[in-house]
Amino acid sequence: MNRTTSIALLFLSALLSASLLAQDDNKVSDARFRTETIKESSDSKRFDIDVSYPALNDRSAMAGAFNKAAKEHAMASVTEFRTMIDEMTDEDRKVLPDGVNYTLDLGYEIEHADESLISVSFGISTYSGGAHPNHWTSTLNFDRKEMKELRLGDLFKSNSGYLNKISEIAIEDLTKQMGNFADEDWISRGAGPDEANFESWAISKKGLLFFFDPYEVGPYAAGGFEVVIPFEKFPLEMQSSKFYTAKTASYVQGNPPNWCRNGHFPSQDVEFSLVRVNGDRSSRAYFFGDDDDCPNGEECRMKAYVIGGDELLVARSYGDFVCAWYQPEKGNETVGWIKLEDVRAATGPEETASWTGEWIFGENDLKIENIGVGALSIKGNAFWKGTGDNIHIGEVDDQGTPNGRVMSIGGTDEYDCRVKMTRVGKYLIVSDNKNCGGVNVSFDGVYVRR
Repeated sequence: MNRTTSIALLFLSALLSASLLAQDDNKVSDARFRTETIKESSDSKRFDIDVSYPALNDRSAMAGAFNKAAKEHAMASVTEFRTMIDEMTDEDRKVLPDGVNYTLDLGYEIEHADESLISVSFGISTYSGGAHPNHWTSTLNFDRKEMKELRLGDLFKSNSGYLNKISEIAIEDLTKQMGNFADEDWISRGAGPDEANFESWAISKKGLLFFFDPYEVGPYAAGGFEVVIPFEKFPLEMQSSKFYTAKTASYVQGNPPNWCRNGHFPSQDVEFSLVRVNGDRSSRAYFFGDDDDCPNGEECRMKAYVIGGDELLVARSYGDFVCAWYQPEKGNETVGWIKLEDVRAATGPEETASWTGEWIFGENDLKIENIGVGALSIKGNAFWKGTGDNIHIGEVDDQGTPNGRVMSIGGTDEYDCRVKMTRVGKYLIVSDNKNCGGVNVSFDGVYVRR
């Protein structure tokens, strides 16, 4: 592996880790769902059952279908466990140490939920004697419109070779995760192109998430593994119409994942970073567009470019590209995809920790001042200009306290103005909920000090 590829992979790994952390922080937990439980215990039969599964709160036919499917998923484990208990004799139970029972524990995570799909993972643990409990993952991916479970094969066209693609990427990822402890034969059996190897899958913001339980691709001591395969790894000719529905999980503000645009850049739910362009001042790194099959298509390269040493603010990655914002000393920004191999990680100036000052983005402005005990005063104005004298104005006047390099201000009501600010290097990245002024007014942008 050459040096450029190594740096690119390290940088991509950092972006992916940050995105996965953000993903974990955004697991669905809201009023749409409630938790149903099944709890049973018996001193004579020496068992304990503790099961939780999700249910939708509304009374629609769709909610009824999802609730039935989720309960059936949970009950499959309960029924199997009860059967095992009923088949045991008193002699069997004597092998248990005092104070130890046979157990079934089952919990869940809502991996993704939107108007089209709900994706749930169930973590299951049983103890039926022996040296240790057994652990595994089961999943439910539910199509809300068709009111039935979505299968992995539904996402792809028949005979498209999707299992080979998934297997190839999963084996490579698992081998890297295990390092020197990877067993090639074991991984090939557990992640080979067999549908049974990929029954536990879910939808996430970064792509299709696959779960591998202990013993599937390695010994029990190695534990379970997860592999995320980005949606863009699957070519268009492999995707069914259901794949398009699934990959909306990764969309930004309801837009396709290959979009990298000015208006959506500040509101992306990612860990922003700084990079510098590789090479000297004679080197060029071109921006790539996001129309149609871009940035990968042949006609995607734009005329705009940056040169060696230029600083870029970057958000999420997409295949071999990263979404980048370039802010020149004078003039307007340029936003688009930049090849990952053309940039390297950069460290921002020491002013990163400082918030105070007058910040500008276009005609928008924000003034941040210290008011004591770590608190800051934030005042500002935003403008939207239509045709003629049609001008809409927005204002913010609030106080806040930074949490690391992020600060959020605003009310709690859904119609209150709320603003999120992130400090990275010399930049202040600002996004709001579009309730901070007149129609089309927004504070969204990448600000610099006046």
